[in-house]
Amino acid sequence: MFNNEENTYDGIRIDDVARYNMLEMGRWGKFLAIVGFIVMAVLILLGVVMMVAMPAMYTESAAIGGLFGGFLLVLYVAAAALYFYPTWALYKYSAGIKHALAHNDQHLFNTAFGHLKGAIKYIGIVTLVMLCIYAVIFLFAGLAALVAS
Repeated sequence: MFNNEENTYDGIRIDDVARYNMLEMGRWGKFLAIVGFIVMAVLILLGVVMMVAMPAMYTESAAIGGLFGGFLLVLYVAAAALYFYPTWALYKYSAGIKHALAHNDQHLFNTAFGHLKGAIKYIGIVTLVMLCIYAVIFLFAGLAALVAS
């Protein structure tokens, strides 16, 4: 489908500027994905460190410290797990778009954009869920303030 000049697909042209922009998005996407994988590894490592360090920090009761450390481990691993899919999808887009444009492969091009769509959709859904959680928290905080006064 692609050549060095420009192509038309349902009225959309993929010219050299679009190619350049897609390759640039791929480069930055790959960088962000690699940083994301590193952040996930650091989160999990911090969770393990907190799980080990918390019992030593709680001198009154090591059991409470161990429980709190275990909770932090679960929290950090959950944060890393929540962050995994969009990071993976961004990496797949970045690798796929570079290969698709280099080899003029329509299937890889479509697959790469499917990964990008998945990452953006996932981030949008998580954002909506977080906004709903914040709304519920503000509602209960307002109700608690009314009851307290």
